[in-house]
Amino acid sequence: MSRKILLFDLFHTLVGPAWSPEDTEYYALGIDGQRWSEASTDESLYRERATGLVKDPQEIIAKIALKAGLALEPRMVELITTIRVQKFKDTLLQVEKEVLETLAYLKGQSYKLCLISNADVIDVLYWDESPLKAYFDHVIFSYEAGVMKPDPAIYEVGLRHFGGLPEEAIFIGDGGSDELRGAQALGIETIMTTEYSFYGQESMMNRAVHADRQVRYLKELKDLL
Repeated sequence: MSRKILLFDLFHTLVGPAWSPEDTEYYALGIDGQRWSEASTDESLYRERATGLVKDPQEIIAKIALKAGLALEPRMVELITTIRVQKFKDTLLQVEKEVLETLAYLKGQSYKLCLISNADVIDVLYWDESPLKAYFDHVIFSYEAGVMKPDPAIYEVGLRHFGGLPEEAIFIGDGGSDELRGAQALGIETIMTTEYSFYGQESMMNRAVHADRQVRYLKELKDLL
Protein backbone atom coordinates (compact mmCIF):
# COMPACT_ATOMS: atom_id res chain seq x y z
CA MET A 1 0.00 0.00 0.00
CA SER A 2 1.34 3.42 -0.95
CA ARG A 3 2.36 5.70 1.94
CA LYS A 4 1.09 9.13 0.93
CA ILE A 5 0.46 10.71 4.35
CA LEU A 6 3.47 12.36 5.98
CA LEU A 7 3.17 13.16 9.69
CA PHE A 8 5.81 15.67 10.81
CA ASP A 9 7.09 16.68 14.21
CA LEU A 10 7.82 20.41 14.57
CA PHE A 11 10.51 21.40 17.06
CA HIS A 12 13.99 19.93 16.47
CA THR A 13 12.66 18.46 13.21
CA LEU A 14 11.58 21.39 11.04
CA VAL A 15 13.07 24.15 13.20
CA GLY A 16 15.80 24.48 15.78
CA PRO A 17 16.22 27.02 18.59
CA ALA A 18 16.66 30.52 17.15
CA TRP A 19 17.93 32.37 20.18
CA SER A 20 21.14 33.14 22.06
CA PRO A 21 21.65 32.81 25.85
CA GLU A 22 21.12 36.58 26.22
CA ASP A 23 17.58 36.17 24.83
CA THR A 24 16.46 33.66 27.45
CA GLU A 25 14.31 33.73 30.52
CA TYR A 26 17.08 32.54 32.81
CA TYR A 27 19.41 35.32 31.62
CA ALA A 28 16.79 37.94 32.46
CA LEU A 29 16.23 36.30 35.84
CA GLY A 30 19.94 36.02 36.57
CA ILE A 31 19.81 32.30 37.32
CA ASP A 32 21.59 29.22 36.00
CA GLY A 33 20.28 27.93 32.69
CA GLN A 34 20.08 24.34 33.92
CA ARG A 35 17.91 25.40 36.84
CA TRP A 36 15.41 27.05 34.49
CA SER A 37 15.58 24.20 31.99
CA GLU A 38 14.82 21.58 34.63
CA ALA A 39 11.84 23.58 35.85
CA SER A 40 10.46 24.26 32.37
CA THR A 41 10.75 20.61 31.33
CA ASP A 42 9.35 19.20 34.57
CA GLU A 43 7.16 16.33 33.39
CA SER A 44 4.03 17.15 35.37
CA LEU A 45 4.16 20.87 34.58
CA TYR A 46 4.81 20.26 30.90
CA ARG A 47 2.00 17.74 30.59
CA GLU A 48 -0.35 20.20 32.26
CA ARG A 49 0.25 22.93 29.71
CA ALA A 50 0.92 20.69 26.69
CA THR A 51 -2.49 19.04 27.08
CA GLY A 52 -4.24 22.37 27.42
CA LEU A 53 -5.05 22.28 31.12
CA VAL A 54 -3.21 25.58 31.47
CA LYS A 55 -3.47 27.95 28.50
CA ASP A 56 -2.72 31.35 29.99
CA PRO A 57 0.89 32.31 29.06
CA GLN A 58 1.56 34.22 32.27
CA GLU A 59 0.24 31.38 34.39
CA ILE A 60 2.57 29.03 32.55
CA ILE A 61 5.55 31.25 33.35
CA ALA A 62 4.54 31.73 36.99
CA LYS A 63 4.33 27.96 37.48
CA ILE A 64 7.72 27.34 35.88
CA ALA A 65 9.24 30.04 38.07
CA LEU A 66 7.77 28.50 41.21
CA LYS A 67 9.18 25.11 40.21
CA ALA A 68 12.56 26.85 39.91
CA GLY A 69 12.09 28.28 43.41
CA LEU A 70 11.16 31.79 42.30
CA ALA A 71 8.07 33.72 43.37
CA LEU A 72 7.92 36.44 40.73
CA GLU A 73 6.10 39.73 40.98
CA PRO A 74 3.44 40.29 38.29
CA ARG A 75 5.60 42.73 36.30
CA MET A 76 8.44 40.19 36.18
CA VAL A 77 6.06 37.44 35.13
CA GLU A 78 4.94 39.69 32.28
CA LEU A 79 8.54 40.38 31.24
CA ILE A 80 9.58 36.72 31.28
CA THR A 81 6.45 35.78 29.35
CA THR A 82 7.33 38.34 26.70
CA ILE A 83 10.85 36.92 26.42
CA ARG A 84 9.61 33.34 26.05
CA VAL A 85 7.00 34.33 23.47
CA GLN A 86 9.67 36.13 21.44
CA LYS A 87 11.96 33.10 21.54
CA PHE A 88 9.37 30.86 19.98
CA LYS A 89 8.22 33.54 17.57
CA ASP A 90 11.75 33.81 16.22
CA THR A 91 11.99 30.04 15.95
CA LEU A 92 8.78 29.72 13.95
CA LEU A 93 9.58 32.63 11.65
CA GLN A 94 13.24 31.84 10.98
CA VAL A 95 12.87 28.63 9.00
CA GLU A 96 15.74 27.34 6.88
CA LYS A 97 15.22 27.72 3.14
CA GLU A 98 16.08 24.06 2.51
CA VAL A 99 13.35 22.94 4.90
CA LEU A 100 10.73 24.98 3.03
CA GLU A 101 12.01 23.73 -0.31
CA THR A 102 11.76 20.14 0.90
CA LEU A 103 8.18 20.59 2.06
CA ALA A 104 7.29 22.27 -1.22
CA TYR A 105 8.79 19.35 -3.13
CA LEU A 106 6.84 16.79 -1.11
CA LYS A 107 3.61 18.72 -1.65
CA GLY A 108 4.38 18.70 -5.34
CA GLN A 109 4.65 14.90 -5.19
CA SER A 110 1.04 14.76 -3.93
CA TYR A 111 1.87 13.80 -0.36
CA LYS A 112 -0.58 14.91 2.32
CA LEU A 113 1.32 16.74 5.05
CA CYS A 114 0.20 16.78 8.67
CA LEU A 115 1.96 18.43 11.60
CA ILE A 116 1.74 16.71 15.00
CA SER A 117 3.45 18.68 17.75
CA ASN A 118 3.57 18.45 21.52
CA ALA A 119 3.20 22.16 22.23
CA ASP A 120 1.73 24.60 24.70
CA VAL A 121 0.06 27.86 23.77
CA ILE A 122 3.30 29.88 24.00
CA ASP A 123 5.23 27.49 21.76
CA VAL A 124 2.98 28.04 18.77
CA LEU A 125 1.46 31.44 19.44
CA TYR A 126 2.94 32.68 16.15
CA TRP A 127 2.24 29.60 14.06
CA ASP A 128 -0.10 31.52 11.77
CA GLU A 129 2.80 33.80 10.81
CA SER A 130 5.25 30.97 10.19
CA PRO A 131 6.20 30.18 6.58
CA LEU A 132 5.74 26.52 7.52
CA LYS A 133 1.97 26.87 7.78
CA ALA A 134 1.43 27.09 4.02
CA TYR A 135 2.72 23.56 3.44
CA PHE A 136 0.52 21.62 5.84
CA ASP A 137 -2.90 20.20 5.05
CA HIS A 138 -3.67 19.63 8.71
CA VAL A 139 -2.10 20.71 12.02
CA ILE A 140 -2.44 19.08 15.44
CA PHE A 141 -1.10 20.81 18.54
CA SER A 142 -1.29 18.78 21.71
CA TYR A 143 -2.60 21.64 23.83
CA GLU A 144 -5.63 21.85 21.54
CA ALA A 145 -6.05 18.09 21.09
CA GLY A 146 -5.80 17.39 24.82
CA VAL A 147 -3.41 14.50 24.19
CA MET A 148 0.35 14.21 23.65
CA LYS A 149 2.76 12.02 21.74
CA PRO A 150 3.44 9.13 22.15
CA ASP A 151 -0.24 8.46 22.95
CA PRO A 152 -1.66 6.63 19.90
CA ALA A 153 -4.71 8.89 19.97
CA ILE A 154 -2.84 11.92 18.66
CA TYR A 155 -1.55 10.07 15.60
CA GLU A 156 -5.01 8.64 15.00
CA VAL A 157 -6.44 12.17 14.88
CA GLY A 158 -4.17 12.87 11.92
CA LEU A 159 -4.99 9.62 10.16
CA ARG A 160 -8.73 10.16 10.57
CA HIS A 161 -8.48 13.62 9.02
CA PHE A 162 -7.23 12.07 5.81
CA GLY A 163 -9.30 8.91 6.07
CA GLY A 164 -6.02 6.99 6.11
CA LEU A 165 -4.65 3.85 7.70
CA PRO A 166 -1.36 3.52 9.62
CA GLU A 167 0.19 1.60 6.74
CA GLU A 168 -0.48 4.61 4.50
CA ALA A 169 1.51 7.00 6.70
CA ILE A 170 5.08 7.88 7.60
CA PHE A 171 6.04 9.76 10.77
CA ILE A 172 9.10 12.02 10.55
CA GLY A 173 10.70 13.43 13.69
CA ASP A 174 13.77 13.72 15.90
CA GLY A 175 12.39 11.16 18.35
CA GLY A 176 11.69 13.44 21.30
CA SER A 177 8.78 12.58 23.59
CA ASP A 178 9.18 8.94 22.51
CA GLU A 179 7.26 9.91 19.37
CA LEU A 180 8.87 7.34 17.08
CA ARG A 181 7.89 4.49 19.39
CA GLY A 182 4.32 5.79 19.55
CA ALA A 183 4.01 5.95 15.77
CA GLN A 184 5.71 2.64 15.18
CA ALA A 185 3.41 0.90 17.66
CA LEU A 186 0.47 1.83 15.42
CA GLY A 187 2.14 0.42 12.33
CA ILE A 188 3.25 3.81 11.01
CA GLU A 189 6.64 3.79 9.31
CA THR A 190 9.14 6.08 11.07
CA ILE A 191 11.99 8.25 9.84
CA MET A 192 14.31 9.84 12.38
CA THR A 193 15.91 13.20 11.59
CA THR A 194 18.96 14.56 13.41
CA GLU A 195 19.53 17.95 11.77
CA TYR A 196 18.41 19.96 14.80
CA SER A 197 19.02 17.39 17.51
CA PHE A 198 21.22 18.34 20.46
CA TYR A 199 20.91 15.08 22.40
CA GLY A 200 23.85 12.98 23.54
CA GLN A 201 24.94 9.84 21.73
CA GLU A 202 23.24 7.48 24.18
CA SER A 203 19.91 9.30 23.85
CA MET A 204 20.21 9.30 20.06
CA MET A 205 20.85 5.57 20.03
CA ASN A 206 17.81 4.92 22.23
CA ARG A 207 15.62 6.98 19.90
CA ALA A 208 17.00 5.27 16.80
CA VAL A 209 15.72 1.89 18.03
CA HIS A 210 12.25 2.98 16.91
CA ALA A 211 13.34 4.45 13.57
CA ASP A 212 12.77 2.41 10.44
CA ARG A 213 15.06 4.80 8.57
CA GLN A 214 17.22 7.83 9.39
CA VAL A 215 18.28 11.04 7.67
CA ARG A 216 20.75 13.70 8.73
CA TYR A 217 19.13 16.54 6.81
CA LEU A 218 15.47 16.95 5.97
CA LYS A 219 16.31 17.53 2.31
CA GLU A 220 17.33 13.87 2.09
CA LEU A 221 13.63 13.02 2.12
CA LYS A 222 13.49 14.09 -1.53
CA ASP A 223 15.53 11.03 -2.51
CA LEU A 224 14.37 8.72 0.27
CA LEU A 225 10.61 8.90 -0.39
